[in-house]
Amino acid sequence: MIKEIRILSGRHRGAVLPLTAGTWRIGCDDAASVHISDWRHAPVSLTIAEDGHVFWQADGAAEAVTVTEHQTIHFEDIALSIGAVDSAAAEAATPAAVPAGAPVATEPGRNKRRWLALGALAMPAALLSSALLAMQPPHADPGTPLDSVRRRLPALLAGIGQGALQVNQQDGLIVVQGVVRNGAEAGAVRSLLREVAPEHAVAHLAIVNEVLASITESLHESTLKPRYEGKGVFVVTGTTRDSALVQRRLAQLAADLGPAVARLDAQVTEVRPGWSVADSDSALDIGELRYVQSLDGSKHFPGAAMAAADPVAVAAPH
Repeated sequence: MIKEIRILSGRHRGAVLPLTAGTWRIGCDDAASVHISDWRHAPVSLTIAEDGHVFWQADGAAEAVTVTEHQTIHFEDIALSIGAVDSAAAEAATPAAVPAGAPVATEPGRNKRRWLALGALAMPAALLSSALLAMQPPHADPGTPLDSVRRRLPALLAGIGQGALQVNQQDGLIVVQGVVRNGAEAGAVRSLLREVAPEHAVAHLAIVNEVLASITESLHESTLKPRYEGKGVFVVTGTTRDSALVQRRLAQLAADLGPAVARLDAQVTEVRPGWSVADSDSALDIGELRYVQSLDGSKHFPGAAMAAADPVAVAAPH
């Protein structure tokens, strides 16, 4: 369950921050998991339930307040709304007043998280969610907003059935890579990344059927059959006249496919010289073309250079 909190007024107006289910403390003190530098109201706890319901509660208050979808809530000078990502209700927020007599937090010291206040002078609104709001999961160790998203992303991917994908952080970006079954799954992964880390995450994905088609096209041998084993590993089986050539072609294809595919394995048998017609159900000898066909339908070319039938494994470059 992912909701987004929108900052509707104040220094960080226009910022949008995705939040997962759980309880988040909003304020300007060091204990806040969502830190808003110009927050003057007392800290509040925002709870996002697994069923999608949202509640907020001020420190020391006896009861929690239910929040409707993208309802505007005023906390002194700061107005917020919380709701589903890309909800139409976000464009039609309804004001809601804070109960009278709610305590107001003291102004934070000028040196406390000063980098947030300074950044607000120069950063565009589209980047505020990552540069100006210090987002950490509840009870997590302090870290950058990108670190927080990276730690949560494997669980979020597992929630959409993509827990096998690899998550790394490179050059200031979150990189998600691996193999998915179809284009719909690839679209779901990219949509999730746009929700939780817009402009700060990339996906390197390969689709099973497209990789299988590429392998078949690259090898040009009808006696070789590729299949997907899972966890980014593809295997080619069958018979071939030249296992070294198969190895070279798979190595080149692995380089073309990139890191999304973990490994291309070739478990192939190179045909033996002097294949006996007694082991075959047909034979052909026309000019320079000679082969025998075994009972399983495989064609064998006695004139080819032969070698021991050892499995060949080709790893994609990293």
